[in-house]
Amino acid sequence: MNIEFQIHKVAQAIKTHGSSFTFARPAVNEFGEPTDGGTEIKIRGLYHTTHSFVSTSGTQGSTTRSKRSPLILALMEDGAKIQTGDTLMYQGRKYTVTEVQNVSEMNICTDISLEEVQGNGST
Repeated sequence: MNIEFQIHKVAQAIKTHGSSFTFARPAVNEFGEPTDGGTEIKIRGLYHTTHSFVSTSGTQGSTTRSKRSPLILALMEDGAKIQTGDTLMYQGRKYTVTEVQNVSEMNICTDISLEEVQGNGST
């Protein structure tokens, strides 16, 4: 498999169909406590969602629900800039990064997993 060709295909898809995203990373002091300021990280990626299924069991039976899981597909060099805990505002919703995963361990692109932050600050 020609890796350079695969990188080019993914880069073209992101360039053509993707969007710009600005992630925020709060500044922390030497004790790991949040302080004033922070860093903005800008990348280009392709927003998409997957659906995961959650099953719960109880005395009356079990139920299965579908849960939407938002992700951003980005090139490896852009995904490497993002860390777990970074935040993103997208289409009026606030998201927290929960994981940055190397897709198929091929070092071509990353999937940035997001979790929506509710109005009270919980995920």
